[in-house]
Amino acid sequence: MATPPEFQNSGVNIIQGYGPGRFRIGQQVHDYSLLVSAEHALRWNITDIASMSLESLDAFLNHDPALEVILFGTGKTIEAIPHPIRAALKEKKIGLDVMDTGAACRTYHVLLAEKRRVGCALLVLPT
Repeated sequence: MATPPEFQNSGVNIIQGYGPGRFRIGQQVHDYSLLVSAEHALRWNITDIASMSLESLDAFLNHDPALEVILFGTGKTIEAIPHPIRAALKEKKIGLDVMDTGAACRTYHVLLAEKRRVGCALLVLPT
């Protein structure tokens, strides 16, 4: 993925590449699932939706400033987000959208360009 011009030299975390077993944020390659926002790129210690918990999303649920929406990139296929997580996001007035990981990466950039407070929870694609 090319760096969108509006983010070049901005200090904003952009997803420059993704593929089986990895993501590239800036100059760093990550070989694990990630929680990405404009300010942070954090290791997300889950490997599938079944291992997701509210605690695993703590960095996003308590993000400062608060996020407007979280994009869930659930791998190669779209998977349902567990009800307790949906309920917690609704309570905090955080929107959610679920899509495959590649679509989540691309949509993240669109929302950043719109100056939205977006987070992207990305499952690493299998190798």
